[in-house]
Amino acid sequence: MLLKIIPNAIVLKESNTAELISKASLVIATPSTVVEETILLNKPIILIPYIPSNNRIPYASMGAVIEINLSLIHI
Repeated sequence: MLLKIIPNAIVLKESNTAELISKASLVIATPSTVVEETILLNKPIILIPYIPSNNRIPYASMGAVIEINLSLIHI
């Protein structure tokens, strides 16, 4: 899904995420533990909620992330 939205994105599946996040100026992520790590490291994050769910932690309403509304993106 991420590559459909950001075709030039580099997706790393097995990496030291804390090290990568600490070096990043901005993180773009789907709902995962990367979101929590990014918040803990006090980095700005754009959240792409690819699965609509009422069970997710409401990070955007708490001001912790900027959430993308996928209904506005034409994939």
